[in-house]
Amino acid sequence: MRTKGTTLLLAGLAAYAYYKFSKMSREDRDKMVGNLKEKGKKWMNQMRHSDGTTKSVHS
Repeated sequence: MRTKGTTLLLAGLAAYAYYKFSKMSREDRDKMVGNLKEKGKKWMNQMRHSDGTTKSVHS
Protein backbone atom coordinates (compact mmCIF):
# COMPACT_ATOMS: atom_id res chain seq x y z
CA MET A 1 0.00 0.00 0.00
CA ARG A 2 3.00 2.31 0.19
CA THR A 3 2.88 2.81 -3.58
CA LYS A 4 -0.75 3.91 -3.38
CA GLY A 5 0.10 6.56 -0.77
CA THR A 6 3.09 7.77 -2.77
CA THR A 7 0.99 8.00 -5.92
CA LEU A 8 -1.67 9.98 -4.08
CA LEU A 9 0.95 12.34 -2.65
CA LEU A 10 2.48 12.97 -6.08
CA ALA A 11 -0.95 13.56 -7.60
CA GLY A 12 -1.72 16.08 -4.84
CA LEU A 13 1.58 17.89 -5.41
CA ALA A 14 0.95 18.02 -9.15
CA ALA A 15 -2.56 19.41 -8.61
CA TYR A 16 -1.23 22.08 -6.23
CA ALA A 17 1.54 23.05 -8.68
CA TYR A 18 -1.01 23.32 -11.49
CA TYR A 19 -3.24 25.49 -9.29
CA LYS A 20 -0.36 27.83 -8.38
CA PHE A 21 0.79 28.01 -12.01
CA SER A 22 -2.72 28.86 -13.21
CA LYS A 23 -2.94 31.72 -10.70
CA MET A 24 0.35 33.31 -11.80
CA SER A 25 0.38 36.36 -14.01
CA ARG A 26 1.48 35.91 -17.62
CA GLU A 27 4.77 37.71 -16.93
CA ASP A 28 5.56 35.48 -13.93
CA ARG A 29 4.81 32.34 -15.97
CA ASP A 30 7.04 33.47 -18.83
CA LYS A 31 9.82 34.34 -16.38
CA MET A 32 9.58 30.94 -14.66
CA VAL A 33 9.55 28.96 -17.92
CA GLY A 34 12.49 30.96 -19.26
CA ASN A 35 14.43 30.37 -16.06
CA LEU A 36 13.79 26.61 -16.25
CA LYS A 37 14.89 26.50 -19.89
CA GLU A 38 18.07 28.42 -19.05
CA LYS A 39 18.91 26.06 -16.17
CA GLY A 40 18.27 23.03 -18.38
CA LYS A 41 20.55 24.32 -21.11
CA LYS A 42 23.26 25.15 -18.57
CA TRP A 43 23.02 21.68 -17.06
CA MET A 44 23.17 19.99 -20.49
CA ASN A 45 26.23 22.05 -21.43
CA GLN A 46 27.93 21.02 -18.18
CA MET A 47 27.18 17.37 -18.91
CA ARG A 48 28.49 17.65 -22.48
CA HIS A 49 31.70 19.47 -21.63
CA SER A 50 32.64 18.03 -18.25
CA ASP A 51 35.13 15.54 -19.71
CA GLY A 52 34.85 16.05 -23.45
CA THR A 53 32.24 13.37 -24.03
CA THR A 54 28.48 13.31 -23.79
CA LYS A 55 27.34 11.44 -20.71
CA SER A 56 24.15 9.49 -20.49
CA VAL A 57 21.66 10.87 -18.01
CA HIS A 58 20.66 7.33 -17.02
CA SER A 59 24.09 5.97 -16.13
